[in-house]
Amino acid sequence: MKSIVIRLQEIASNEDISIKELLRKALTVASKLNLYDFKDWIENEINGYGKNSEIPKYRNVIGEIKAYNPYNGIWMPFIWPNAPEGAYNRKINQRISEIEYNLKSTKGILIVPFSSDQQSILMKHFESPIPPSLIISRASLVGIIESVRNVILEWSLKLEKEGILGEKMVFSEEEQSRAANNQLIQIENFYGILGNTIKGTINQEINFSIKKDDIKSLLSYFQSKGICEEDLKELKDIVMSSPKPTQKRKFSKEISS
Repeated sequence: MKSIVIRLQEIASNEDISIKELLRKALTVASKLNLYDFKDWIENEINGYGKNSEIPKYRNVIGEIKAYNPYNGIWMPFIWPNAPEGAYNRKINQRISEIEYNLKSTKGILIVPFSSDQQSILMKHFESPIPPSLIISRASLVGIIESVRNVILEWSLKLEKEGILGEKMVFSEEEQSRAANNQLIQIENFYGILGNTIKGTINQEINFSIKKDDIKSLLSYFQSKGICEEDLKELKDIVMSSPKPTQKRKFSKEISS
């Protein structure tokens, strides 16, 4: 019999197996290993993200504003040249099974309604009698599904590399202990901080003196310390554009307790 981790890899690699079945298998592994952050993320994907849940970046998608014309059965696009920032963005909090169902339907799109106040503003702005909705494309929905599959596949491969396999559906005490103390298999290593794992923020003020030629090694050092990509990019821009040899930056690093 194959180990549960090897079986998890096979399911993650097989797009014919539903994402819900994959998540259930991953939930079994996370629960048996007492990996609570991973377990929280999986449960959020299965049950949907609540109001107080941190929604992963891969669920932040861009849609099109359209209104359905019942007379000809066509979705009419709303062109909004000076749209406010974020008007076309949505954080999709639905259950992953609902997203998968939409993909299998004939339309393959997700219709996200605006609030009544937003609809009134848009209808007035466009002088339209038909209330608009935000239409999320099939490609965006596929991206969410694929992101979840990739996270689980990479995680299961890392478990195998660390010798955590779960033969006959059971993890030994040694495997459980190895999992509990192994920072390399925490979820933030596969897709940043996800689900409900964000507990607090550490502000680190760093003073340093550098030359432009040293920027590559410096960025590598900060990356190894967990500084996010956005801050690293900003640091690089500052160093490469400034004639001053010394810079003072304040970095924000998210951590989970």
